[in-house]
Amino acid sequence: MDKTFIYTLSGKDILAKSLLFQYAEFKKWAWYGDLGTGKTTLTKSCSKLLGSVDAGSSPTFSIVNQYQTIRHESIWHLDLYRLKNTEEAFQAGIYELIRGDDYYFVEWPELIEDWMDDSWLKLYIEALDDETRVIKVNSLSPGAIHHR
Repeated sequence: MDKTFIYTLSGKDILAKSLLFQYAEFKKWAWYGDLGTGKTTLTKSCSKLLGSVDAGSSPTFSIVNQYQTIRHESIWHLDLYRLKNTEEAFQAGIYELIRGDDYYFVEWPELIEDWMDDSWLKLYIEALDDETRVIKVNSLSPGAIHHR
């Protein structure tokens, strides 16, 4: 199921729509990539397309944001960048939270990889230049993409 997508930031909504369609069976998405590659931007686009009535923002300081959809469903946006280890993630309630049936978009998921199963979609994002990005989906070996 490995696929690679190249897109420009101005085409993020088109890419989000394509990803949501092609990977409709996945409700748990793990975003990998350096700071500024567009993890939050794509999460906001996906959330909007899923019917979120909230504008969405980066949960860097709150760690978890919950968005409601027009169908009264929840979309969870997690940013684990500030957590130091798996125990901290567990104490923050992340383990229990990601066991639900809602949509989950997780940035910096490295700390919780042991909690992930094959129901997770893994997306590796890399900036090629200021405007262009490449995403490798479900790649077990993200290649040249660096992590934090």
